[in-house]
Amino acid sequence: MKPDDFFQKLQPLFKQLQVPEIPYNEKGFYTFVLSTGQIFLELTEVNTMVMLAFLPLPENLTVDLLLELLQANLTPDQPSRIVIAADKEEKQLCLWTDISTDKIYLEEIYPMLEQLNVTLEIIGRWFEDTKKQETGSKENNQRNLERGRQAEAMLNQRRR
Repeated sequence: MKPDDFFQKLQPLFKQLQVPEIPYNEKGFYTFVLSTGQIFLELTEVNTMVMLAFLPLPENLTVDLLLELLQANLTPDQPSRIVIAADKEEKQLCLWTDISTDKIYLEEIYPMLEQLNVTLEIIGRWFEDTKKQETGSKENNQRNLERGRQAEAMLNQRRR
């Protein structure tokens, strides 16, 4: 598919989303922002469109969170097209899906985008909860250190 044909096929999606005017890109690469983050659409050389989104990974990725991520697509009643991967160098979670260019119609790609958006929202919440727990743990550690210092100071005063 040619980039200009790709651009034309995406117009119904852009109108549905009411995104500001997105200019034509001769490489077939488009981006827009939803409430959950930035979405990338890319025309590939193998006649597919890839839909991508990224989330920064929490600094302290727990086993529980990792298991939640691995289980995220295990919904037998609703087959998922979303692939969850990690970019180790950039420390980002990558969520992506693809579709053949001959199936790029609003009826096909809008549900894909909804699924990507919902998955981003859920995982984003998990990451926020992890950050809150990390912050709480750091605060608890600081309090414990401070209490330890105070106890040590009292013991030192009694020895004198």
